[in-house]
Amino acid sequence: MPTETYSSPGNYQWDVPDEAVEFTVECYGAEGGDYGGDGTSGKGGYAQATFPGDISNTLYLYVGGANGYNGGGDGGGRGSDAGGGTDVRVGGTGLNDRILVAGGGGGAVYGEYGGDGGGLEGGPGESNADSGGTQTSGGESYDSTTEDGEFFYGGSVSGETYGGGGGGGGWYGGGSGGSGQYSGQRRSGGGGSGYIDESVAINADPSTDMQVGGNTGDGQIVITYQTPDADPPSVSVVDERDSEIDLDWDEANTSGGATIEGYNVYRTTDSSATFGNYTQIGSTTSTSYTDTNLTNGREYHYRVTTQYNGEESDPSDRTSGTTTLPSPTIVSATGGDRLADLEWSVQDNNTDGEIKIDRDGTTVETITGLSTVTHTDTGLLDGQAYEYTIRRVTPDTSSESSPETVLTDLPPVENLTVDDVNGRYATLSWSDQSNNTDHYEVLLSEDGSTEWVIDDDSVTGVSEGGSVQYVTTELLDGQQYDTTVETFTTDTSVREDQ
Repeated sequence: MPTETYSSPGNYQWDVPDEAVEFTVECYGAEGGDYGGDGTSGKGGYAQATFPGDISNTLYLYVGGANGYNGGGDGGGRGSDAGGGTDVRVGGTGLNDRILVAGGGGGAVYGEYGGDGGGLEGGPGESNADSGGTQTSGGESYDSTTEDGEFFYGGSVSGETYGGGGGGGGWYGGGSGGSGQYSGQRRSGGGGSGYIDESVAINADPSTDMQVGGNTGDGQIVITYQTPDADPPSVSVVDERDSEIDLDWDEANTSGGATIEGYNVYRTTDSSATFGNYTQIGSTTSTSYTDTNLTNGREYHYRVTTQYNGEESDPSDRTSGTTTLPSPTIVSATGGDRLADLEWSVQDNNTDGEIKIDRDGTTVETITGLSTVTHTDTGLLDGQAYEYTIRRVTPDTSSESSPETVLTDLPPVENLTVDDVNGRYATLSWSDQSNNTDHYEVLLSEDGSTEWVIDDDSVTGVSEGGSVQYVTTELLDGQQYDTTVETFTTDTSVREDQ
């Protein structure tokens, strides 16, 4: 909070800022003089109070001096001047315009302490218990040859040749001490009282807001004022959809009587941007905001300020959210001769990024042109099942289609022939153009029958372009047979046309 300090004796004016809701004033009375130099001077008092900002346009400030400025009594001849009181005045510069006073300390003479200033009643000089100023009267002097304290003024010893301790200035001044030719005959003055005008101060308690003594040297006034203020809210992203992001925050903390008028929402897509490069996208009196019409799959960064009393707070910390990215859809996925033909559609409105084609979890193609919606994946194994997904990737996020399985074509064996019949055994041969054969089954059917019987179900497969020669198990005499070979991979099989 802003602070103003006045620490030199004198009178000043302080114009109350228009935006000040309230202000606190601390007054320190001045210390009295110490003729003997033994540290027994009366110390200045303390008073503090808080006032509303509209109490007045101008405060008149009077800072007491250790030389007696502002009501401190004159110690005379070889005496010690008292400390002046420190006060604040409103509505004028008269003594009755004072609303806050810290009493000054009484002047001390050799061998005696002076009365401390301040509080509801100023401290007494050592030899005069009634020398401190009160709320209704000045302190009494040591004897009839010196002065009692008065309203504002401490008593003086100015008419005496040898002098004594002056009374401290205050709401009511302290009484002066006695005068004498010798140091042992001179007496110290009492301290002036403090004062708080409870009719204008906010929740003042003079019994605790004033203090007797404590200040050394000249007086001082410290003003701390409070203007309306509001913190930025603590913002978070609570939901993300394909074109909308929901923000939420608690009501901002305020001080100084600030009234929240609403909140301003700012946005950028640059994660390194300073607040000056954010763009205001909206205002609301609510503690939530939905940002709409956004690009799919894009990260947005937000900061929110509090609008109060015609002012705007600092921005909140950054919070970020990313819109969801609609998944692409596979329109068709068809297997062919060692290839897979894919077609898809893109469902989002983001013009950035790329398409990635994943086969069995591994990216096999990246397409940067978003207008491309087809791809042929080649160089595949015969008769193999592959799982494909189409991934849509932006600089900020990604999404993927549901998987589709494609089965490539499996060619049957070629050139199946009966090379020889020897007794009850036949020798067969064939060639294979598949690049993925695991094994073969040899099947026989008696002439005229539609039932195929496995002759062998585990004939080892050969590499692409290889040939196989196979001898059947024992056959029936004089029986004619039809034969075929079925090729197997781990995912499918195909029979040669028998």
